[in-house]
Amino acid sequence: MKKPMLDSNQNSESEFDRLRIFNFIMGIFHFAQGVLMVLLSKDYTETLTTSFINIVGTSENFRFVSQTQEFVTFKLGPAVALFLFISAMAHFLLTLPGIFEWYVKNLKKGANYARWYEYSISSSVMIVIIAILVGMYDAPSLLLLVWFKCLYDFLWLDDGTSQSNNF
Repeated sequence: MKKPMLDSNQNSESEFDRLRIFNFIMGIFHFAQGVLMVLLSKDYTETLTTSFINIVGTSENFRFVSQTQEFVTFKLGPAVALFLFISAMAHFLLTLPGIFEWYVKNLKKGANYARWYEYSISSSVMIVIIAILVGMYDAPSLLLLVWFKCLYDFLWLDDGTSQSNNF
């Protein structure tokens, strides 16, 4: 039998109220970090591209040519700060009525679904930024990277109580 991370008999409601306060404080902390990162970041930009096949020539004498086109240019600093803003939003959401009760109910069962939902999004942002920094600029490929990263995270999620994913 899977052991819950938190046993409701051992944890009073005041401990869960402290968890709510902790999440709110961490939300403020992560939001402040994100704002500082945006304000202190340089104007370094990256450009994402997309490629497609174009047919050039006449109908009797044609060839296929791969063409690359700029898709979007963005500042890297705010993109990295997005990771912190996602984390702040997750912490703030966990303090809201209804969501907090759902969070505590699942913690009592040993499942932390909120962590996996936030992690799948924020880690995807980081993976994409790392991929861009090492030279992967193709927008469709980056989108697939995000898709597979989220899929991987949700496959690990199972019922949220697996001891193999209780780090």
